[in-house]
Amino acid sequence: MSTAILNKIYIYPEKDAPCQELEACEALAESGLAGDRRRSRQRSVTLLSSEVWADTIAGLGIDLPPVTRRANLLVSGVDLQAAVGRRLQIGEVVLKVWGETEPCQKMDDKFQGLQQALAPEMRGGVCAEVEQEGRLRVGDDILLVGPTS
Repeated sequence: MSTAILNKIYIYPEKDAPCQELEACEALAESGLAGDRRRSRQRSVTLLSSEVWADTIAGLGIDLPPVTRRANLLVSGVDLQAAVGRRLQIGEVVLKVWGETEPCQKMDDKFQGLQQALAPEMRGGVCAEVEQEGRLRVGDDILLVGPTS
């Protein structure tokens, strides 16, 4: 059995600005990740699967870093599509996973065809809100803990 783990944490202090990669950060119920730009509550944290990202860019025959997708959390060992409507516990933080983070035109600005390649099967990741606040750390284990209510 493989372990689900938090690989990377990224925040984007301003829209379209470069990311900051962190080893740890606070997850806050009202605003998502500390230092990240404000988004809607149900989309305050975004997650991307490292395995799905690797498969997607390999299928395009390119090498782009996961930060290209502009997700907050890069995870491995988690089926994010199956996590929709469920809760994920990452370390001491609990996230409600609401749905797909739909790839936009900005993906094609990075590489033509990336938007379409990310569209099937929620390959672009999912969005969530912080239900239980706490500190996230790279290397934290991830558990699927139950449905949202």
